[in-house]
Amino acid sequence: MDSDEPRKSVEDNHRQTVAWCGWGVPAPDDWQPLKIEGGWVKGSMMLGTDGAPVVMIKWWRPDGKRFDAARWMNRRFKALGALPDANAPSPHDFRPVQWIVNMQYKKDVGKTIWCGYAPDSGLVVECISTSAVDDSRRESFFKSQLPRLTATTRANPVDWAIFSTSFTTPPGYRLTEYRLVLGDIALELRNDAGHRAILRQVFPAGLALQRRGLDQWLDTPPFMERRRLRTDQHEENNSTLCQQGWKRLPAPLGRLKPRYCTRIARIANDRLYIAETQAGTVMLPDMAKESMLSMAGVPIAE
Repeated sequence: MDSDEPRKSVEDNHRQTVAWCGWGVPAPDDWQPLKIEGGWVKGSMMLGTDGAPVVMIKWWRPDGKRFDAARWMNRRFKALGALPDANAPSPHDFRPVQWIVNMQYKKDVGKTIWCGYAPDSGLVVECISTSAVDDSRRESFFKSQLPRLTATTRANPVDWAIFSTSFTTPPGYRLTEYRLVLGDIALELRNDAGHRAILRQVFPAGLALQRRGLDQWLDTPPFMERRRLRTDQHEENNSTLCQQGWKRLPAPLGRLKPRYCTRIARIANDRLYIAETQAGTVMLPDMAKESMLSMAGVPIAE
């Protein structure tokens, strides 16, 4: 490479957003989750590239409305034996925020820890990186990406974006299970009323359809389930399959707590998109269609 050629900044390629469990942060195109643990209430994600971690993002939702974020952060840093540094990055949704820069915790290795609380979301986020990480990437994260960290409020839809897939889920739905397999990403969510939603993307679509047809994909859920659908309505064209009916347990329990189900499979953008909703006595076809629209970008024809 010619030495006179301008070097591309790490900040130049923040074209994707990594979003999970109510928070989102911009990231370079070559970043991806290396490890995800936990769920909606508490969890962690290691972000990095090519198997090299850059930052650990932890989150949790404290119980109750009397949580004192500033007091918790003071105790957090006191336990580390260090005082917070000045000029902590301050994303719009987070108050208060605190951080420690390059606190030594191993020989010749420093650790940077940032903490923030999003009061409208009830969400605590902690970002941790060490000096063992590439300096340019670590600096870019805390200087350019972290200030654009967002948190979804309780009343708004939640965006999810990982591994080149994106989903939007309605307010009040919490992640209960997920499947992250190369070419097969699925989320299961439930709300306080017991309604259930499953969103799934399988790609590439051509390979997926060589394995099984649209109806077989709908009959092969990503998560364990004993109920099976008895279809009342079935609509199909070349790229979309819509089914509605009651999901029931096997005999002799078929009359026990049946659930009304709407499920849609669609081929678009060389992907197979699947959206399914379930509720005890409520039909949720509009939610299934809106979920499909959020993934595929094309409305379902009436």
